[in-house]
Amino acid sequence: MSHDIAQTVSFALDMPRIAQALCCLGLAIVEPIVMNGQYLHHKEVKAAQGIKISAQGLENAVAGTSLHVVGPDDDLDELKEEVMGDIESIFDSIEKGGEGVYVQASTLGSLEALLSFLKTDAVQIPVSAINIGPVHKKDVMRAGVMIEKKMKKFATILAFDVPVSREAAELAEEMGVKIMTADIIYHLFDQFTEYLKQVQYHQPVMPSCRCRKPMLRYDVM
Repeated sequence: MSHDIAQTVSFALDMPRIAQALCCLGLAIVEPIVMNGQYLHHKEVKAAQGIKISAQGLENAVAGTSLHVVGPDDDLDELKEEVMGDIESIFDSIEKGGEGVYVQASTLGSLEALLSFLKTDAVQIPVSAINIGPVHKKDVMRAGVMIEKKMKKFATILAFDVPVSREAAELAEEMGVKIMTADIIYHLFDQFTEYLKQVQYHQPVMPSCRCRKPMLRYDVM
């Protein structure tokens, strides 16, 4: 059951979000037709019903994670730990050394699926950072850190089923960050594999040579 003007706990990629719900909206229904675009205010809802919750801070909530309504007998800290549990396995997939590709997906479930695929023995692509939602300039800047670390091959964003903003695409072109988009995981892998071949092909190879010290000859008088 959910009430309007209730406190909610949701998950953002950096921390749990506490929000005060301002209103609870449900679609207006005239049996058996749903009135498109028309909503009714509800004091409370029970069982299974699609609703829209208006609250400050919910724009940072991660799609696919749970949303808890804080009841009078609930412990707020326990609810925070519970929502953090949704993401623990994802953070375990990030390379601790900070070297790897930047992964972005539309929902938490999509992100989990892509990270699991990248960790398989047949793939093994390291991940340095993650995000959920459309690719923006800030994502390109974070992926561009790999260029500063002399890891050009990892200056890459694997964008799974998400759009790329025009500003982000322009900045990526300017910085040399490669953005790969696809709505099928295997297509992202194929693109990245082909990109690695191109990077390795154009990588300069330092010539190896063995140089001998010149021999000095002295004439004895």
